Amino acid sequence: RLERIKKRQTDKKALEEKVDAIEQQMKAIQARLREINRGTTAGSLVISSGSMNGGASKPAARTSASSGTASSAAAATAAVSTSVESNATKEQQPTKPPPKDEPTYDPMKGDIGPDGKYVEFPEYDGSAEPKECKKSFTQFCVRNRRSVKESLPPEQRKEKKTVNDKLRTLWIGLPEDEKSVYRKWASWDKKRYARDEIIYKKATGGGNGHAK
Repeated sequence: RLERIKKRQTDKKALEEKVDAIEQQMKAIQARLREINRGTTAGSLVISSGSMNGGASKPAARTSASSGTASSAAAATAAVSTSVESNATKEQQPTKPPPKDEPTYDPMKGDIGPDGKYVEFPEYDGSAEPKECKKSFTQFCVRNRRSVKESLPPEQRKEKKTVNDKLRTLWIGLPEDEKSVYRKWASWDKKRYARDEIIYKKATGGGNGHAK
């Protein structure tokens, strides 16, 4: 996060330096325009004087050249202004996140597990009702019941209440990042159950499903 903040500050400083340089260029162009305008005004006075004396051709050519120079300077000023606005717009526009990849797996055969990898569902033919999906705490118990039993004295390993109390205590003290793993397994199992429900209904001609 600190690196992102530092990068934004660096980019902002670089943009400010560019804007300062452009502003200096614009000031120089505007000063040149003022000089040209003063020259144009003086040329107009010469033209008026020459017209009165019957000699307007040469001053007129000078006025045309001055006008062309003024037009070029004005065009340059407009280009600089456009560049500044373009850079500011680019800076303000948020970066669009890259498009998410479409799943390349068959949702009827498996889904993404807690580690971000594809995990296949167990084979199921619909001949029996699908097994209910397990919640996160149950997922934790299934995966840790054996190790909890082994941690107890031999005489307590067959006491279901003792084992369950131990599992519940461990679950309560489990860090949130570790609990999230079992929540993801619960999400995966819920999708497995939904898949099994579809197969079961097809196998039984629309039997008594329990889809959630």
